[in-house]
Amino acid sequence: MLAYKFTRPGAVSPFSRFSWPMPAGGRPGEWVEASESLPCRAGIHACRPAQLPYWLAAELWAIELDGEVVETADKVVARRGRLVEAVGAWTGGGAAAFAADCAFRARDLATEALGAAGAGEEAGALAACADLAALLAGTRSLAGRFSGLAGLLVAYAGDSAFFAQDGQVPLAAYVTTVAAADAAAGGRHQDATSPAARDERARQGAWLAAML
Repeated sequence: MLAYKFTRPGAVSPFSRFSWPMPAGGRPGEWVEASESLPCRAGIHACRPAQLPYWLAAELWAIELDGEVVETADKVVARRGRLVEAVGAWTGGGAAAFAADCAFRARDLATEALGAAGAGEEAGALAACADLAALLAGTRSLAGRFSGLAGLLVAYAGDSAFFAQDGQVPLAAYVTTVAAADAAAGGRHQDATSPAARDERARQGAWLAAML
């Protein structure tokens, strides 16, 4: 089966630091085999498109899996696998676009909360921010002016915009996930496993699937 795998630069696994044999000359890399398929302990770990937001990293690869495959909620694990090709759309601007999308999703949550708090003018100004620099400046101009949910979500939007602008894609996505959880809870909740957080990860996964 075909799946996807995020790695550090140079096809290095983020956790095991294993250096994957890379495709060359239009041919897949060499097969890598494991003794068993045991999630988080042994095996070739990869993911389906919907699971990509949980494993964001610098490089994205299409990977072929073979042998026994175990499926979990956020990953798939196989006995053997090989890298087929790099997903150029990710390193060729997709990562930056995805991070920006997450930041503007956090912005939308903040504008909704500002509107509900009676701050329609401020909500409109934030909604008009057309790029990350403007969004970051807009959130900073509102810092400390609102308490409760509105102030919290404005801070999250600023954090997500900062991380997106700085190229820290996983953090931009995570902050927006927490923002969605807190928005649904009506205050500081910070449960990245809540239904609202799962819904946000699903939204992010749909974005990535469309890119792929």
